[in-house]
Amino acid sequence: WFEIEEGPREFDHLGESAPNQPLRIEDIQREVCAHYGISRHDMLSMRRTQILAIPRHVSIYLARRLTLKSLPEIGRRTGKRDHSTILNSVRRINLWLPGNPRLQASIEMLVERLGGDPQ
Repeated sequence: WFEIEEGPREFDHLGESAPNQPLRIEDIQREVCAHYGISRHDMLSMRRTQILAIPRHVSIYLARRLTLKSLPEIGRRTGKRDHSTILNSVRRINLWLPGNPRLQASIEMLVERLGGDPQ
């Protein structure tokens, strides 16, 4: 028999990433859903209502900005969407940001809560 040494844990008791772990797309989606008051299931659905589309665009934008994941990988984790859909979401947010202080404030707050580096 042998003893297994316990090393550093990757997850705490709630299943969240440890502070030294890289930011996951799921972490971003969870924060965006909490901010907008929607479920992750609804955000990842194929429904295109504005109440779901804007948070979806924001989560995709933040995933692209705060992680090193590729467009196809972000698409797979965002309701099996195509890489061109992901690129379109990022472009939309970039177009909306300059004229929308409310969206700017939401994104800045989400970046801060996620511990990402603001750009």
